[in-house]
Amino acid sequence: MMARQSSQDLLFLSLLIPLLLLAGCAGSGDGAGAVAGDYARPSSVCADGTCIPLEHAGTPAARAKGLMYRDTLSGGMLFHFGADGYPGIWMKNMLIPIDILWLDSTLRVVHLVADAPPCAADPCPVYTPSHPARYVLELPAGFAGQHGLSVGDILSFSP
Repeated sequence: MMARQSSQDLLFLSLLIPLLLLAGCAGSGDGAGAVAGDYARPSSVCADGTCIPLEHAGTPAARAKGLMYRDTLSGGMLFHFGADGYPGIWMKNMLIPIDILWLDSTLRVVHLVADAPPCAADPCPVYTPSHPARYVLELPAGFAGQHGLSVGDILSFSP
């Protein structure tokens, strides 16, 4: 099992580094797509001149736990899925609302749910993107609106 996970991690890193380099080259003139290509795991995401720290959920266990049971969120969490798909996100065991952004392989926002509320009772709704995504970015509720993030934007990540 460990060898398989290590292989998956290597595959993820081999795919993410070129994507980060590509995003750094393909960004808009305002720097929206600027990414430091030497870092496979960016430490922050920036929007409208404001950067917040990132945690990473690249393993199945980390993706399953996500932001459950937290009563505050000062940064964001980036979920790595390794391939394009329609990853569903639910708010079970969440204590706070969040903004949920789905990103494609070029780090372009393909779907956004603002102010997703915690799930009050089972069954919890599952939020899914309208277009294929490779990453999900969870941010403090209201961050996307306060910083003008919308579908089509290419996000900026910093080392």
